[in-house]
Amino acid sequence: MNHHHHQQGMHPIRSSRTDYYITLEFDNGERREYLDVRNLYGLVAEGDEGYAAVQGDWIVAFERNTR
Repeated sequence: MNHHHHQQGMHPIRSSRTDYYITLEFDNGERREYLDVRNLYGLVAEGDEGYAAVQGDWIVAFERNTR
């Protein structure tokens, strides 16, 4: 699992916002980015495996497999 951020805002000092995206890789090798609306980026690390709940383009939950 990879994560990175995009910054948006016409006035970076007064009205900036950071959006985080989490990239999921599926069993078939497909990769897709999801907007992290639940601030999961601090709870997941590259290489984590588990169950992700998504709604459209948003990731709303991630449950890591315990090996």
